[in-house]
Parts: sequence; structure tokens; C-alpha cells
Amino acid sequence: MVSIKSIIKTVIYLLKPAYAILFRAMPLKLLLYLAGMDFGKDLNHPLRHKILFLLLGGSVHLDLLKKVLKKRYCKMTLSERRICNEIFWQSGSSMQWAQRAFNDPQRRCNHSSFNLMVTLYKRVGRPVSVLELGCTNGGTLSCLQLRGVKVSKYCGVDISGDNINKAKLRFEKHNNAEFVKKDFIEYLNSTNDFFDILFVRWTFFYLDQEYLEELIHIISRKGIAKRILVFETHSTSHYSKQSVLFSACGVPLEYSHNYPSIFNKQNYRIENNSSREVKKGISIFEAVLIHSLG
Repeated sequence: MVSIKSIIKTVIYLLKPAYAILFRAMPLKLLLYLAGMDFGKDLNHPLRHKILFLLLGGSVHLDLLKKVLKKRYCKMTLSERRICNEIFWQSGSSMQWAQRAFNDPQRRCNHSSFNLMVTLYKRVGRPVSVLELGCTNGGTLSCLQLRGVKVSKYCGVDISGDNINKAKLRFEKHNNAEFVKKDFIEYLNSTNDFFDILFVRWTFFYLDQEYLEELIHIISRKGIAKRILVFETHSTSHYSKQSVLFSACGVPLEYSHNYPSIFNKQNYRIENNSSREVKKGISIFEAVLIHSLG
């Protein structure tokens, strides 16, 4: 006897050509919203998200949606891509994704990047000042507290006003914490602060090469951070100095960068390197970089 579930799957598959036409005709903002909804599909979304997800055939057709979106991205100018990325990261779905550190703190805060932060903190031997680019709703600060890293000063920067407001509310009694809604380069140009560590996790690979190189240049020129702790995804086969578009985490737009080349150019050398391939074709660049002039 054929189950209802298998019938639904068959119908969804047969409707794939119709969905392809629908996605190609969709306004860009709606495509970005739907792509964000799929990105956080393992979380507790509002009912309207769940209904939309079912109407669109779940992951089967949203994978198709992201392919359509990726083709649009390839035809865009750099400035258009940057605008789209900002729209995506301010969507309700991506904010649900940012909540993960608080939904399962033990698992999230035992991530290898926090293990590396603990090691670095012990090496410094005193409370550390930390700058985080792409702080979302404050998950990193929460994990640092959980892992026993004493922070003398923390500043988190993000383009999502909603996430920043949530972080400010969550840490309103933390006198040494500051959360800033700003573009990264705008913040770096305006700040006169200096930090022991710049912490960046799953952020740089959303930035185009021109923007990333300018960002690292400002940090190096102004001496904003002596050490940078980086955890980013890139293509295993990427040895070129030219960044390329690729797919690793299911978000609409990701860049594979040659991180050692970009950092070396700005006087940062690798101090610790835990980089590794996580699945075929996709690697993690996980390293602590220290400014050679610092």
C-alpha cells in the first residue's frame, strides 16, 4: 500500500518544473527571505515559516531556489551583492539561526574555535579584550563566559539591528560589553580602541575579496588587534589568490578566500593552524594569526 508520505513526495517532485518557473519570476527580496528560512530549518520557526516551507516542498525545492538565486548573484555587480547580503542577514530567519548558541550552549560553546580561544587566553595570562565582527545576538560572549575566559572588554559589531538589540538586552548588566550596529569597515575606521584578540567565526566568507582585504588592511594599519582568531570555510582546491563564489553552508552567497595570502599581505603570520578538510571539497581555515610588527 502506497503511503500518504510517498504520494506527497511524488507530487512535490513532479511540481519541480513549476517551482523553477516560480523562483525565476520571484522578486529578489522574497528569494532572499525564503533562502534564509531554509538556512535555519533545524530551529523553531514561527508558524508562517513552517507553512511556507511546506508549500514550497521543503528542502527539495528550496535547494532549487538557492541555485536560481546563485545564478542571479553571478550576474550582479559587487555593490548589488553587498546589498543582498545585508538584506539576507537582517531577515527573521537568519536571526533564528543566531539563537543556536543559546538553544544548546554546551554543544555550541565546545566548538573548536572556543577551544582555541581558551588556549589563547591562557597564553596571554590575564583578562583579554575581544573584538568580534559578526557578533549576531551575543552568542560568543555567552560562550566565553561559559568557558571561563575572563574578558576585560568586549565589543561586538553586526549589521543586524535586531540582533544587536537582543544582545544589548541580554548583556545589559555586563559593564564591559558593547554591541554596535555598523558596517565592519565603517566601525574599524571610526574606532580608536585596541584589542588583544579579534574573533571572527563564519563571517569572512560572506565578504567579497575587495572588502575583506580593505578590512584587514585597516586592522593592520591602525593596530586594532595584535592577534586574529579565524574560523572560516573555503574550497579545499582553492589555491589561487583570487576569491571565488562557492557553496558550503547553504546560505545564498559565500566566497572562498585564500586566507594565508590575504593575511600575509597585511603583515599577519600564522601562529597556530588547525585547518582541515571537513568534507570532500570543503575545508576549514582555523588559525590564530599574529601581527608581525606587533
